[in-house]
Amino acid sequence: MSPREIVLHEKDRRFLLANCRDARLHSLLEKASSESSRAPYLRISLTQEEQEHLLEILGTTLTERGVTKDGELNGVGRRLEGLIDIFNPQPT
Repeated sequence: MSPREIVLHEKDRRFLLANCRDARLHSLLEKASSESSRAPYLRISLTQEEQEHLLEILGTTLTERGVTKDGELNGVGRRLEGLIDIFNPQPT
């Protein structure tokens, strides 16, 4: 399967770097930042395996930082939920 291209806003990249503690995610996002020429938007090319890893990290971060004690999404959770939608493959 060919890599999937994701378009991400720079503010979302900064949010992910600040909130997700994963060296592989940071590496992918830093690479995308250095290769992009269409600021403030970044193009990230992800293999299926990279995409699955990224979604796993986002899901873990959502459960660890994005939910209140009452089980409701907080601001971080709502933002992560939107980013999960961006990185999740679209049905064909």
